[in-house]
Amino acid sequence: GVKSVVVGRSVTTIKSSAFYECENLKSIIIPDNVTSIEGDAFAECKSLEYVKIGNGVNFIGNAAFRGCSSLTDLVVPDNVEIIDYGAFSSCEGLASITIGSSVNYIDYYAFEGCSNIKSVTFKIAVGWRVNGVTVDVTNPTTNAIYFTKLNKNERWERSNVS
Repeated sequence: GVKSVVVGRSVTTIKSSAFYECENLKSIIIPDNVTSIEGDAFAECKSLEYVKIGNGVNFIGNAAFRGCSSLTDLVVPDNVEIIDYGAFSSCEGLASITIGSSVNYIDYYAFEGCSNIKSVTFKIAVGWRVNGVTVDVTNPTTNAIYFTKLNKNERWERSNVS
């Protein structure tokens, strides 16, 4: 099976279920020309260890990377605005997450079942609310607790505070 994918420069959207259950896929490079990763695009790619999400992506869809249990590090690039429902749920190997500066919405269950997260860094750590309640996201270790213990029925939103 396919072990590595580099998405072509003419592709702007990775469609729903495009790589669903590609069990041998170990790495994916998504170039800057891609603007959207739709639902279940890489769901259940259990061997996926490395994902480079291009700077053009502004939307990560519903369960896009659900069940990618070998993924350990995630950098959500600065152009992404929305991390949709369950986008990275059941990524049990995920230990480190960086949330890009344009992310202003993390939907319910986005990181549910990611029980090994040790660090979550928000590039912009002001203006965040969970279900309408302001939260301090300046400490990556505390954020990891938020994501592992509390990120089930929570919606994260950031107001544009400069």
